[in-house]
Amino acid sequence: MAEKKLKNEFYLRIKDVDLLEDFLALLDTKKYTNANELLNVCLAKSLPILYEEMFEKQIKKSKKNEKVDVDTENLDKSIAGVEKLLHQIFVKNFMIERLLSVLYNSEYYRSKGIKLEAQHFENRVLEELPEGLAEMEQELIKHLKYMENEDY
Repeated sequence: MAEKKLKNEFYLRIKDVDLLEDFLALLDTKKYTNANELLNVCLAKSLPILYEEMFEKQIKKSKKNEKVDVDTENLDKSIAGVEKLLHQIFVKNFMIERLLSVLYNSEYYRSKGIKLEAQHFENRVLEELPEGLAEMEQELIKHLKYMENEDY
C-alpha cells in the first residue's frame, strides 16, 4: 500500500501585531537563516505543548528505557506503615462490630422479655452478629472481592 503524502507547505498570515513584531525581532537576530527555519523552531517548541493540552496526553519522551531512581527504603517504610494502620483498623472494626452486636443482642433479648445475667456477657454469648446482619456482611464481602477482580 502506498504511503499517504503529507502536505508540508502552508501559506501563513500573522494577524497579531505583537506576535509579528516578536517574530521579526527573532528573525533579525540572524540566528535563523530564514523565516521558514524560525517557523519550524517555533512549531517544534509549541506544538508538543498544544498537543498535550488538546489531547490530554503526555508527550512521549525519546528515551524509552529511562531509569527512574526510587528510594525503596522509604517506600518500604511507607508500605509497612500503611500495613500497620490497616491492621489497627481491622482490629478496631472487629471490636466495634462485637460491641454493637452485644448492644443489639441485649436490646433484642430485653424486648423478648429475656432477663440477661452477667454470665451472658462473660461467656460472650451476646457477641454473635445477628443472623440478618451476618448475611449482609457476607454479601458485602463477596461484592468487595468481585470489585477487586474487576478492572476499573
